[in-house]
Amino acid sequence: MAAGSPPATVAQPFPPPETTSNHLPAAGTHRMTKYL
Repeated sequence: MAAGSPPATVAQPFPPPETTSNHLPAAGTHRMTKYL
C-alpha cells in the first residue's frame, strides 16, 4: 500500500493506471513516468 500512496495523486486523474498499479506496481510506476 505504501507504494500505492505516492502514485495515488496521479491515479486520481487517471483511474485506469490505478487499477494497473494494484495488480502490477512496477508497471504502474513506468506508466506514471510517462504521464509526468
